[in-house]
Parts: sequence; C-alpha cells; structure tokens
Amino acid sequence: MSGVAIVPTTFPPTPPEQLQRLMDRGIPLVFCHRPVEDVSAPLVTWSGESVGRLTAEALLSKGHKRFASIVAFRDPKMSEVIRGIQDTLVDAGLDISAFTIRYHGAGTLLKEMMSGERPLGGSQRIEIPVSVLDGETMCLPRAQ
Repeated sequence: MSGVAIVPTTFPPTPPEQLQRLMDRGIPLVFCHRPVEDVSAPLVTWSGESVGRLTAEALLSKGHKRFASIVAFRDPKMSEVIRGIQDTLVDAGLDISAFTIRYHGAGTLLKEMMSGERPLGGSQRIEIPVSVLDGETMCLPRAQ
C-alpha cells in the first residue's frame, strides 16, 4: 500500500489508534476534509467560510432573501459554513433572522419534504433543495 487518503468520520469520531497503526507501519496518511485529534498528518480541505459565502451569494443572486440550512451534525467545518452565510447576509444588509439553521439528518428531512411535511415551518412546502454542501447538509430557499 502506497498510502491512505481518508475522510475521517465525526460521529463517532475516527479512533486515532487505528490511524496510528498505519503510521507505525510506515504507511503515509493524508486527511481529506477534516483532521483527527492527536494524529499529525497532512490535511487537504476547503474553506467552510468561503463555501458559505458562495452559497449565500448564489441564493441572493437568484432573488432569495430568506433561506435555511439543514445540517446533520454540529462540527467545526459546518460552523465555518454557517458563519460565511451569516456574514454574507449582513454584508448584503439583511437581518440575520433571514437565515434559519436546523440540525436534522438530511435523509430524514428529504423524506419529510417528499411527504408534504413542513420541517422548517411556514405556510409553503419546500420544493427543491438549491445547494447540497456535502452528503448531509443542504441550503434551501425558504418560503417568503
């Protein structure tokens, strides 16, 4: 084996001792997306804040003034994304209350949306996810 590129799990966290076994055998390790605490290895990632800004800018450019983010887990990367969205709303002169955050498994949310339930409240059903940020996170337009 030449090396391992891994996207560590967050819930439950990737056990550092498993990765240490690879490194003890001389197998190079590279983290993708997020690191593992107490394990030193190169990290290839992206700026969550930039992704949040780009997402908010795309929604605002389509005329949306209120939207919501459905986040499966509270983790540092998603906190950066949320900060980028909030900062962009403030820069656009909008009130932060224009942005709703719900921590809810994306798969469960999609089932609720398809059944006609209104997981974000409001008088209108959400029809189409606009931006899928990763496998478990979506940013959606919200009913006006």
